[in-house]
Amino acid sequence: MQWAKLLGLTVIGIVSTIPKARLVRAFGCDHAILTDHEDVSTRVREIAGSTGVRASLGMACTAGSVQHVPASSAIRATQEEFAQFLGNRRERDALAAELFEHVTAGRIQVQISQRYWLREAALAHSDLESRWTTGSSIFVL
Repeated sequence: MQWAKLLGLTVIGIVSTIPKARLVRAFGCDHAILTDHEDVSTRVREIAGSTGVRASLGMACTAGSVQHVPASSAIRATQEEFAQFLGNRRERDALAAELFEHVTAGRIQVQISQRYWLREAALAHSDLESRWTTGSSIFVL
């Protein structure tokens, strides 16, 4: 989201709670749609208009949440597909270097919100699946 804002893009965040809506707005999200209060597809259409969205990147969202939004050149990628979306190894390395440059310069803030011991892997997965988490989750070894 922060990187998209650096690129000058309009960012629509799809979240489950009001605190998460506040959080994504604090990180630069232009619009926060609450899944339990609004119809996601309808709301995205209102925001994006007739051109639709160019990309739908779902890192923690449920599959298909905005796939019905029309766009002639839409890209949809889940976290599992994201590496393939980035292209070859050289492109991924260049993008990783650019990301770390933004982080080092303070243009992108990394929020680690949850820390789990490796023995708590089942709890970590449960928390992620239940949409309880925010920011990044890490394992402590």
